[in-house]
Amino acid sequence: MKFYKINAGGVARDDGIEIQIKHADYLEYCDGEKSTEISIGFDPATKQIFVYGTEVENWSKPIQGMKISSVEKAAILENLSEGLLLLNGKFIVQ
Repeated sequence: MKFYKINAGGVARDDGIEIQIKHADYLEYCDGEKSTEISIGFDPATKQIFVYGTEVENWSKPIQGMKISSVEKAAILENLSEGLLLLNGKFIVQ
């Protein structure tokens, strides 16, 4: 399934996956009813935006603290890498 741009800082897919930059230091990743915040950081020297997806451990909604499985984490990283290509900026998912 392909991502499409929903606004200047967000992308989505028809299956309920949505990625939205919420602030200069984090984005929100949603998978249907589940969501989590993922830290990001901008390096002005290289003009790259680092997305710290490997640090995510728990869903924040609908039940805060619900563990993200290794399969879910792999899908999150893949979706971040694919979806963020549609936004302006050089995103590095790690």
